[in-house]
Amino acid sequence: MSMHYWHNQDVTIPIEATESYNNVNLIVGLQILTDLVNHFSCPSCHRIGKISSKVTQRRGLLYHIAFSCECSFETSMCNSSPLHNPASSRMDELNMLACIAANVGGIKRRVQIEHWNKYQSIYAKSLVTTTEKSLAAAAEEAADQAQAPFDEEGVTNVTVTIDGSWLTRRGHSSLHGLATCCSTADPPKVLDYQVLSRHCSTCSGLLGVKEFDKDTYQRLLIEHLESGYDANHTGSSAGMEAAGKNLCCTLDYFRELQRK
Repeated sequence: MSMHYWHNQDVTIPIEATESYNNVNLIVGLQILTDLVNHFSCPSCHRIGKISSKVTQRRGLLYHIAFSCECSFETSMCNSSPLHNPASSRMDELNMLACIAANVGGIKRRVQIEHWNKYQSIYAKSLVTTTEKSLAAAAEEAADQAQAPFDEEGVTNVTVTIDGSWLTRRGHSSLHGLATCCSTADPPKVLDYQVLSRHCSTCSGLLGVKEFDKDTYQRLLIEHLESGYDANHTGSSAGMEAAGKNLCCTLDYFRELQRK
């Protein structure tokens, strides 16, 4: 198997010859891009090194760049593809990836809150859809492997394990906890979960908006409180494990786990 290597002064990273890098996002300076373009001749006048660049539009990480030659030939490009979503006009994949990275890293966006919320909305709906499909598939698999018969309501009885956890660190009081309900199928899979929190991250994030626009902050805060408050646990950090287990045990979800 042939291998190619990419070098810099710090590390050498092996790259397999079969690995495709045709659809990756690169951090490239505009001047470097312009210098590259000027290695080729203009399609109109065929001269080399006569093309200049200019950013004509910017939305977050999305840039529209125009290239023009001294002979008046012009062309343009965009550094991201449109987001394939029926409700995502003027939205792009690069900003969506930035939104996902910010959520994973716990980074709160403080500018262009209206545009940010559109990406957040699509991201949240996608997570819910993916989660529901995954849990439903796990439930079907658990029911298929179940040894117990149907109950009087026609529901397949399955054996599950329930466990909870919270972040423990010396001198640290955890704000979040998690409880999971897993099947005993082979392999075991998550059937449901409960996230407990003593802290509302959305309220904290909105404080950044308050510094710049108090009217927008008040409106978004009201919308958030109407849609639901993130904090759902008032006890100790250690108590989140037991509370999460109890929630998993009492969910109506198990009464509809699998009907046949």
